[in-house]
Amino acid sequence: MLLNALLRGDPALLDKGLTAAVQVPHCRALLDFDVKRHWLKQHVRKFRSQAIRRYGILRLQIRRQYVFEDVYRQISLRTADELRGRILKKEIGRRLVKKNPARSS
Repeated sequence: MLLNALLRGDPALLDKGLTAAVQVPHCRALLDFDVKRHWLKQHVRKFRSQAIRRYGILRLQIRRQYVFEDVYRQISLRTADELRGRILKKEIGRRLVKKNPARSS
């Protein structure tokens, strides 16, 4: 279909002039799966970046032996807006384990 070929060539058209192709259910049925997937990934990236800018990054330090207690203690001190942002964890007391040890041959 010509519409799908145009959108594969320039996916930004869905954000500019062809937003109805995604918003109207009848038009959405005409789009190929890969065009809709690309549009969805684009919007997820945009919403994630907006959430990080708006709510910031929450850093948690978690001890391996006390995972539940540490997470509960640190999250209970935060507001709902702080929890909407990105959460990064740092494990304390974690041992490094080689997944693929060198093979002797």
